[in-house]
Amino acid sequence: MSNNQESHNFKRGRLNTIIVISPDTVPLPLKSSAPETITENNQTYSLRNKCCCVTGLGKRAWKIAEALAKEGSFRVILLIPNLNYPGKEHIDTESLLFEVEPYNFKAAAWAWSEELDRKLKGADFVIVQTAAGVAFKNCSVLPGKVNVIVDGFVPLFAELPCALLGNSSISRKVQWDSSINQYLSLLLRANCVLYANDRQYYYYEGQFFAINKLNWKAFKFSPLLKVPLGIDIVDKVKKVEDSPRLKLVWFGPAYPWYKPEKLLDVAMHLQNTDIDFIGVRHPRYMNTYNNFFKKFFDSNGNTYNVSITEDFWTADTASVYQNYDAGIILAREWLEEKYSIRGRALDMISHGLPVIINKNNALFNELDVADTLYPITSSTVRKDLSYFERDKNILRVSDESHKSIQKRFGWAVVLEPLIDYIKNFEHGVVSNDNENTEDAISE
Repeated sequence: MSNNQESHNFKRGRLNTIIVISPDTVPLPLKSSAPETITENNQTYSLRNKCCCVTGLGKRAWKIAEALAKEGSFRVILLIPNLNYPGKEHIDTESLLFEVEPYNFKAAAWAWSEELDRKLKGADFVIVQTAAGVAFKNCSVLPGKVNVIVDGFVPLFAELPCALLGNSSISRKVQWDSSINQYLSLLLRANCVLYANDRQYYYYEGQFFAINKLNWKAFKFSPLLKVPLGIDIVDKVKKVEDSPRLKLVWFGPAYPWYKPEKLLDVAMHLQNTDIDFIGVRHPRYMNTYNNFFKKFFDSNGNTYNVSITEDFWTADTASVYQNYDAGIILAREWLEEKYSIRGRALDMISHGLPVIINKNNALFNELDVADTLYPITSSTVRKDLSYFERDKNILRVSDESHKSIQKRFGWAVVLEPLIDYIKNFEHGVVSNDNENTEDAISE
């Protein structure tokens, strides 16, 4: 916390404390004196890669903490995994409006953590994500005075079965049964659940009725709040070289619900298209890649119009996007595809790079613009890409669409409902709509 904020807190007295729990790396600002490498358990790592290589989960947690801290009326603490914590001496804390503390990730993932119990009990609000199982058990048993906000932008019911595919059948069943019990207990305890798109609204309402959070007594109001995945406000990238060939980029890890092997299969049949796969192997999710995807990338690595970079990195995405006509994401037509929001697609769009993506993805409903997104399916992908190949100028993000999307999905805008929710509770103006309505009917 900066000196200015400490002085502000002292003048006002005790502020409501908001703890945001990140299950993954966040964009920590490091001091110029921070070392290039760090050694743990006799292994040497790049400090920036280990502690600052941000993921979508971590970025969302960071942006929430940042937006709440800017209000100046809360004490905000961001908890990050100790695995990705470089030590306070290496963090540029003077540039932060909120506090950053580590927690033991292994102790808190799908388990009850004594350390988290101590940290969370002093909070007025706790924001926890439905990913990685971090703090589920702890948040489920927090005292009633703590307002638990569950960030459900990750649809766990849809993603978890996919994430377990690399394990044995027995292991998958044990993990599923344990995880779902913890997850449902967390939902039941939640004061509020954040969702990222309109499809997720009904996804969560159904779960609420199934666990009796909504029932005969409470059926007119769902404790749901729409907080989409935000985007950064950045300039449109300008293509460096206008090649006559259609140049596409797959940027990011190959998770179980994706289908890059289909793109590899059709690439050899495309006469005027190049596809670059960049960062397909995430260092923390190696099992699925090694057990399934690696054989496809290895066998297609020498195709004349396909290049593959396994190493995962997120340094300067604009410098990557400027080399391509469009980004491409092909997922399996499973339930996960219908409910998820693709963070990598939003990042590309925020930079003005058009995205070729499954036609059933929820982004088509959420963005509602004439260009920017271009539909494909697994069964028609060869035909679809041949169409774009014949006239790649079809693929574009107009200036009008770019401005519209940034206006509607900038982080400051999408987080307004969450800030208002917390402020309303802080000032005691939130009422129970169901009870008021029931009383009126009884009278």
